[in-house]
Amino acid sequence: MARRFHYTKPAVHISADSESSVYSTCSWIFWKNLELQIGASAFCLDWNADGSRLLIGGTHFSIWDFKRKDSDGSDVDPQPVWTIVSPSPVKMIRYSPNGDLFASIADNDRFVKIWYTVNTTSSMTKSLAYDFLYLPHAVPVSTFEWRKQNGAGTNGFSSMNAILTVTADSVSRIWCQTNTSNSLTHSAARKRHNNAEFEMRASIVPDLGTTSLHWVQGRAVAESIEGSNKETGGSFQSGKKLKGRGATAIKDYPDMLFAVGKEGSVVVWGIQGLEGHPQRVPKVVIILKTQSGVLPGDFEAFMGNIEIFYDSRLHEDSAIYFPAQISMLAKSAESGLLNLYSMNLDEFFGSPWANPYLRLEHSWCGHKSRVEKFSRHPSLHIVASMSVDNEVNFYRISLPQVAIRVNDGLDLISHRKFGPGLLLINWIPNNETAVICDGNTICLLQIALLSDNQLVPLEAPTLLFPITFVHVIHNPSFDQSTTKSVFFIIGVSIEDRGVYIWEAVFEGSSFISDKATD
Repeated sequence: MARRFHYTKPAVHISADSESSVYSTCSWIFWKNLELQIGASAFCLDWNADGSRLLIGGTHFSIWDFKRKDSDGSDVDPQPVWTIVSPSPVKMIRYSPNGDLFASIADNDRFVKIWYTVNTTSSMTKSLAYDFLYLPHAVPVSTFEWRKQNGAGTNGFSSMNAILTVTADSVSRIWCQTNTSNSLTHSAARKRHNNAEFEMRASIVPDLGTTSLHWVQGRAVAESIEGSNKETGGSFQSGKKLKGRGATAIKDYPDMLFAVGKEGSVVVWGIQGLEGHPQRVPKVVIILKTQSGVLPGDFEAFMGNIEIFYDSRLHEDSAIYFPAQISMLAKSAESGLLNLYSMNLDEFFGSPWANPYLRLEHSWCGHKSRVEKFSRHPSLHIVASMSVDNEVNFYRISLPQVAIRVNDGLDLISHRKFGPGLLLINWIPNNETAVICDGNTICLLQIALLSDNQLVPLEAPTLLFPITFVHVIHNPSFDQSTTKSVFFIIGVSIEDRGVYIWEAVFEGSSFISDKATD
């Protein structure tokens, strides 16, 4: 929740002393330009395609104009051009690719609102105004995603807006905007008001345990195929020109969807006849299904927003093989995890005997607030990072894996938010268990199974002053058996020089009991 926004944009940096400047290797930096005081609680926002308007959703809907000019042509500070009160706090809001419409949902909302402009021009005034229509669902909507337009549609007709909605029961529906009265679907599935009309054209029920499907944006696919053909234009193998097998396999599917399952499986659907004239019932078929397309731990990243685009730099690492590849930027809404994947279209759609993977190119596991300190496990490849708002992220230091991961880095295991105050972290040796101290209480946390019942508080002694230092000692001579290990957790209070000791017993990696000792 926020009541103010900081607006930043890239600015060219020119250093007077390029040799000593810390920015000498970067031609631009992000610079804070202004701060917006919106006067209401906000939970989501989105920019239109050209960046001229900012759409904010929360307790209110508001649109801010960033391209306002003064009478002399100079820039002026952004101003709200449209504001209304929302009946329920807005959870998600998105502009359509052409900027003519935007969609919104609230928590536990069974109706997606599609907003469109209405004409309020009169002889006295002219102002911006919006009305909306509903896309009804039987159960609450979890998320939605607009399809980016591919350009001209079938037979030269312009490509219309289409939106994918996903409900809590994992049912996905595709709704298309249409302005024709020759609709094939039943009137109950059509929602029309003034200059906007949407009808449900298809539905999908994936058996993946996921509530998030995504468009494979056709523009990115087309650009990657064109880039591959350009790079291989002079390449030959065995006297024959190299051809993109993936492009041949998907040429009959102008629209595609994909989803990632909890166990790492990936399914891709091909869609024919979604738009065009004359209209017909679209055909939706599974064109690829693989059981291990990503690491199971990456499932969370695909539950948030996905940006799919073509990056020509993927071809720079090869001098011989130039496959058609698209990039996927996936962000987890819960943990802040940001992963960049690449999809080789030839491997996914051109090799029926292969097991294709989404290759993880880069990963960023950040915090919403400034990181304050790190703590590394003394014997395992695990790191914890703590931010100033007492959010703790636990990572596993990973090495490159065949086919899936191309770089080493940090894999997010879990994360947890703690209350305000001093926070100390230490580790149980050779065990994926963290010792957490907030000054007054010491708890054990199994990071691989992070849930409320895994936060185990130790026996609480009478503390005169908060604990300011925590240490863990393991002496094998105190172990009760070959399977039961005893660890001593030591807390120290600097203010009164008090020392507190807990004895924690583990059987293997499982915590059994504890007691405070004098």
